[in-house]
Amino acid sequence: MRTILNGFHKIGGQLPWLLACSLLINVALAHRLNTARIDALNSKSLVSGDSVPDIRGRSAAGSLVDVRFANGARPTIVYYFDPHCPWCKRNAANFNALASAVQLKYNVLAYTAVILNLNEYRAQTNLSVPVITDDATDIRRLLKLHGTPQTMVVSSDGKVVKNWEGAYSGATLTDIEKYFNVRLPGAVQTGS
Repeated sequence: MRTILNGFHKIGGQLPWLLACSLLINVALAHRLNTARIDALNSKSLVSGDSVPDIRGRSAAGSLVDVRFANGARPTIVYYFDPHCPWCKRNAANFNALASAVQLKYNVLAYTAVILNLNEYRAQTNLSVPVITDDATDIRRLLKLHGTPQTMVVSSDGKVVKNWEGAYSGATLTDIEKYFNVRLPGAVQTGS
């Protein structure tokens, strides 16, 4: 304890300045987090019929990727996940099965705003679809995505067809299976 106090005495007049800087940084970070939360709460998810803007992101390898939803070819499935989300991990087998079953009829891509541990997540969950992350814009905000996991179907003319929030279980699982005419394994139970 005495060593700590001696250290404080050595920095003397700098301690109040350091504490003030630390306080300002913490206030700025808290404001930024609260602003993001308020923006997310105030923006409603896209619903059927809403137009979806084209997006520009980065591939997991870091190259630029442009996604044009109104492509006139095939509809697109966007799967929003977070490598640290336990529900995303539990839902991985469902999403992989869905992507495999519909890959000839749909463009399928996954989006995450979080790149920390992304490669580990992809390896652990066998995620094989293209993954995009943010570039200069916040894709989550553009697509009005909220919680993870979230699955959005966008028509080839750039309009939302379906938008499911949450893991594929219960009524969501039933609705997704019915919509795509597929059978999915169901969410992995806790402890996995």
